Amino acid sequence: MDPTANLERQIVLARQIREMLLLASDNKVQQYPEYQAEQLAERAAELSDLVIALADWTAAGGFSPAPRARNPRPLLDSLALVRAATVKARLVKEHTK
Repeated sequence: MDPTANLERQIVLARQIREMLLLASDNKVQQYPEYQAEQLAERAAELSDLVIALADWTAAGGFSPAPRARNPRPLLDSLALVRAATVKARLVKEHTK
């Protein structure tokens, strides 16, 4: 396991989850569309697996990870995808009314 890559992925997932939840609360969405709920659940499951793996790694004597230099591009790309999915969901909902 690469603990540094693990930590970096945890940070990306945590930011994606937070962004998804903020978008939902900003839009006063009562319930996620099914595909967004699935995306949120998948990210949360992956994040929990990574947290547990890193905790096991350090408990077994593994070194603590140090994040590499930040590259905001992957985060910006993932936020753009979340926003696009939200807009698409609204358009589909409006079109099916």
